[in-house]
Amino acid sequence: MQPPHRPGLVVIGASMLWVGWFGFNAGSQGGASAAAGMTMLVTHISAAVASLT
Repeated sequence: MQPPHRPGLVVIGASMLWVGWFGFNAGSQGGASAAAGMTMLVTHISAAVASLT
C-alpha cells in the first residue's frame, strides 16, 4: 500500500506557491521600489512565522 501523497511533490508544490506569492505581493507594488522591497520582507517574515506556528 502506498502513502496517500508524495513528499517530494508536496515540497515542489509548496515552493511554487511560495514563489508565486512573492511575485503576486511584490508585483502589486508596480515597480522595483522601497515599497516592493518592504512587501517582500513582510511576505517572507509572515511565511516564516506561519511555518513556526
